Amino acid sequence: MSTRKNSLRVLPSIAERIPERASQLGVTVSGLIAAIVWNHAQAPCVIAAEASPPSLARVNLPCSWRRGMRAMLLRLARDAGLTPNALVEALLARELRSPEPTLTLLPRRGSVKPRL
Repeated sequence: MSTRKNSLRVLPSIAERIPERASQLGVTVSGLIAAIVWNHAQAPCVIAAEASPPSLARVNLPCSWRRGMRAMLLRLARDAGLTPNALVEALLARELRSPEPTLTLLPRRGSVKPRL
């Protein structure tokens, strides 16, 4: 499968803390985003865009994902009435608000890498 390089625009507070949360789970930033989007697809919940002052500029958070993940993200964002960027930002913010990582990543059989 091909991957596509993307860059999300998120609040600076999220961009600072996401790499740390990803390393706690032993995955890349892209892997963390994919897992959060996948979990949201499996158990959707009501979610709203993160509020921020108009003067606060968002920063780039580089990531990449497989083609199927992008299609899933576009569908979920359309269903939620948000842009894909706003949906990912809201999901990441919700993940960061919890004191411990809310994701459990299990390895594939015979593998030590997390399955995303």
